[in-house]
Amino acid sequence: MAFVYGVDVKPLGGGSWAVTSRDFPEISVTGRHPTELLGAASTALADLVIARLRAGQSVPESNGLLTGHEVISLSTRLSAKAALHAALRHDGLKPAALALRMRISEHEARLLLDPTVPSNIDDLDRALAALDRQPVLHVVAKAQIAHQARRSRPLRGPIR
Repeated sequence: MAFVYGVDVKPLGGGSWAVTSRDFPEISVTGRHPTELLGAASTALADLVIARLRAGQSVPESNGLLTGHEVISLSTRLSAKAALHAALRHDGLKPAALALRMRISEHEARLLLDPTVPSNIDDLDRALAALDRQPVLHVVAKAQIAHQARRSRPLRGPIR
């Protein structure tokens, strides 16, 4: 699962710009500086994901096509927490089952799941492993992502 989303950055006229996301229609940011708008869109994305996780809702994966000229993504930690929620939901498990598998208290498992509580990435890695998941960190230069987006190709595997 990839938590990387293409966004459209379009001029509105009069020096104003808009950033929108097909994956998250709630994200609509306008202003005068496109670079700052991407930061605001990333913050809006994180806020939406946190709200969805706290409400027990799923987080959509990227549609695979980076149709915009720019890309926003979740932080590594928030991506791991979203993946942990998705794995529990997919397997039909509760936090108590995660706690049992990890040999930790249910309170500790709930803290790992809480998107507002900073968690050690190694602990999140262990939690995902306890659910037979293997997180893979994929790091690319922003220029590579933008190039991929302009070509409108599916985001599958490494971008070369």
